Amino acid sequence: MTTPSTKLTQAQIKFLGFIPTKVELSYDNDEISYKIDPLGDVGDLNYPGVYLIVQEFSDDMVLVVYVGKAGRGLNQRFRQHEGGYRRNMMRNNTPAGTQKMINAFNSL
Repeated sequence: MTTPSTKLTQAQIKFLGFIPTKVELSYDNDEISYKIDPLGDVGDLNYPGVYLIVQEFSDDMVLVVYVGKAGRGLNQRFRQHEGGYRRNMMRNNTPAGTQKMINAFNSL
């Protein structure tokens, strides 16, 4: 599910019940791997929830670029995203060994 880009403050996102979460993508030999690092107590990453992918806009503001539903949890949902990330990195001739950080917020 996508949404028009929306700017929110960190306080607004926390008020809505989202927890900051870093997702590190690694791309090597046409393979994608990821590591999810919650920056707070998100409970079980296999529990259903909603997540936001954001770009930092300023010290306190973020730009929401994607809103997604994780029906079987964040771990499962990012496994489903692997193919899209792989195609995107291959299309852009991303060098092997590249790592990207995704700023995300996960609901409880």
